Amino acid sequence: MSFIHEDFLLQTAAARRLYHEIAAPLPVKSENGQIIISGARGRAVITPPAGTTVEISPSRKLGTRDLSTIRFRSDAKSGSLVTKVLLEPAK
Repeated sequence: MSFIHEDFLLQTAAARRLYHEIAAPLPVKSENGQIIISGARGRAVITPPAGTTVEISPSRKLGTRDLSTIRFRSDAKSGSLVTKVLLEPAK
């Protein structure tokens, strides 16, 4: 087994279960300038600040999982990027 592997940063059984069974499979989409991550119990609506571009990379394999990457970018040379996240329960 190589040193760097799919569970490299997941040190406990609970962390591995949370990641593999709950977090990793959630679908991600862009809608009306927001990023939506949906799950069975609700969704997270991420609203980036004005002037920020957001990219969702195409799904790629990481071990046995298909994962997407969300990138937030700003042309500023320095500073902070404040992003709002609204957690909504499922209806």
